[in-house]
Amino acid sequence: MTDLTLSFPKMPENAEKSITRPSKQFKKSVYKVVVAIISFVVVYILLLISATAIALAMGWLGVMIILALKNFVVLLLGLGLILSGLMLAFFLVKFIFAKREKAITGHEIKEHEHPELFGFIRKVTDEVGTNYPKHVYLTNEVNASASFRPNFWSLFLPIRKNLTIGLGLVNSINQSEFKTVLAHEFGHFSQRSMRFGGYVYHLNRALYNLLYENTGYHKALNAWGSRHWALRFAAMINIYIIRCIQEILRKMYIFINKSHMQLSRQMEFHADTIAAYASGGNNVVSSLRRIEIGDMCYNQMFGIINSELSEKQRPANIYELHSVFLKNYANDYGLPTDKCGLPIVGKKIDALDNVQITLDNQWASHPDLEDRENNVDRLNLHSPIIYESAWELFNKPQELQKYFSDLIYEGVSSKEELAIVDIRLIEEHLENKKNANSFNKLYKGFYDSRLLTVFNFDEALTENTEKDLKHFNDLFTDENSNVPRLSNAINLDITKLDTLIESKSDDIRSFDFKGITHYPKDAENIKEQLANALKEKESELENLDKNAFRMFYNAASTDELKKELISHYEKVFKYQTEAIQDFGNYNMVMNAVRPVYTQMSFKDIYATVDRIYAVEKNVKTRMTEVLAEPATQHFIDETQAEVLEKYLKNKYIYFLEPKYDNQALGTLNSAMNIYIDVLYKRNHQFKKDLFDFQLTLID
Repeated sequence: MTDLTLSFPKMPENAEKSITRPSKQFKKSVYKVVVAIISFVVVYILLLISATAIALAMGWLGVMIILALKNFVVLLLGLGLILSGLMLAFFLVKFIFAKREKAITGHEIKEHEHPELFGFIRKVTDEVGTNYPKHVYLTNEVNASASFRPNFWSLFLPIRKNLTIGLGLVNSINQSEFKTVLAHEFGHFSQRSMRFGGYVYHLNRALYNLLYENTGYHKALNAWGSRHWALRFAAMINIYIIRCIQEILRKMYIFINKSHMQLSRQMEFHADTIAAYASGGNNVVSSLRRIEIGDMCYNQMFGIINSELSEKQRPANIYELHSVFLKNYANDYGLPTDKCGLPIVGKKIDALDNVQITLDNQWASHPDLEDRENNVDRLNLHSPIIYESAWELFNKPQELQKYFSDLIYEGVSSKEELAIVDIRLIEEHLENKKNANSFNKLYKGFYDSRLLTVFNFDEALTENTEKDLKHFNDLFTDENSNVPRLSNAINLDITKLDTLIESKSDDIRSFDFKGITHYPKDAENIKEQLANALKEKESELENLDKNAFRMFYNAASTDELKKELISHYEKVFKYQTEAIQDFGNYNMVMNAVRPVYTQMSFKDIYATVDRIYAVEKNVKTRMTEVLAEPATQHFIDETQAEVLEKYLKNKYIYFLEPKYDNQALGTLNSAMNIYIDVLYKRNHQFKKDLFDFQLTLID
């Protein structure tokens, strides 16, 4: 046993063990899963008995037919019925013979390799009051999990669980939050209901096999059914009965898994409560938010690596690069950072999350983050925070980071060794790219990712301006800069409700709107409220845009500067209005091309290609006009110009039976993507010119 040399995060002073008892809702969910599992066993036994009886009846009928009517066709029919009956009986037990995939657990570590970590883990298990993990594994992900390998004995006997720690998670949190995450996972260790996951796992494997893994079975039926109509008739009877069985099993699958997902959500709430008991609700909340941000940055990092680095390049240490993304994230949203450079985000941030609709999806295994926060906030448990990095618990963390970075690229097939790119060069490249694609931070994101309100300058200048904000810092506040994001969030909420209304699915039992639970029948009414709120936000944004114009116009010290300001606005208005049409044309072409990548008959292929020609004709004309403008040509490099010229000068035949011209389709796609990229760069630069010019007009 290893003693800790580092400070260990303390428990909350007012923590009482009684709060860790399972809730009534938790127990109710357990009962539902038990009922679902027992129901499946009963239904399966009844199906097996019925199928066996049908198989015996078909066999008996086949023998009787063969004995009564002695000719070749009757012999085949009798044999077909006997074989069909045997196949039917085999169908319901074939999952027993299915191959089991080997579970991927990660890289196992031992106590002598990381004594400080294992000492930390032992202290957390002691506080939570659960068993020490059987194995500890490391992976690259921003995640941690408690698990066990389901087998026959795990259905009946207590099985020691394993702990898996993602190093991306370690890179995203401090030591107090790391204790929180471990306490959460050990909370799962203490849940005897985890065993139901083993039952559901085995039932799902059986159901999946019976519902979807039937290729070999159908091949066997087709093989002997294709030899004669009498055998085919017997095979058709088999298929009809199996379809009836599968329909019953599908309903059982839905019943079992909805019940288990409900239990899974309750298990998450319970594990969060245990984590709050051991390490404080404040650390639970901050860990949830940091893990969310860490995972977002981790995925974004690999997107950038794949798009910005060549196939022969890679970073030496992905965790150092991940830290760069975390730091940039904090800068982008104006978040303070701690001594480890991690964003400090203790609660929900309006700038990051403005959604008001939360769907209660019966297929979700985890509750919504806000619900999880509310669950621990009610406990009112707080612990002092240790801000030291969780990496300090690991032995030689730099070596560990590089080892796991190498593991990621181990499977990359390349004859040449990948070149290591310095993290500082990547960071500098990202910073330059961000500066080129963003506006001055003084605006606090007010103008980001949206269209400016188009207005008449004379009318805007003569409007009643009593409510105008006269100073820059009064206008570009956090609250005002969040208005565009609020509008986007309301649009997303309306889309959620549209999906709920149109689908009429029973998967969504209820939804929360502003913290109040509603039901699907209320969706239309809430949607109307949101539509009115959206109009208000759009009107508020329009007034803010006009207010900004008037403020900068009045700040201009000369008539020439006032005219120059209006000229900038006119250019932005002109090109963003045209861009709406141009982006619409682009979408029309890409939508017309999309079916090409699906299987179609020759008739449908010709119809699709004709549609491409019809849409493309107008787009080529418009593209020629846009690219000829001096204002646009500045944003096209030589390579892009060659592709665009090649596309515009040639009339391609995209399909010549029996195959597509993939080179021509490739040129079409490349030209369209270059065209839209050029338009984006052009319009972005004109807006950047305007916003930078505005700042020169004020102190």
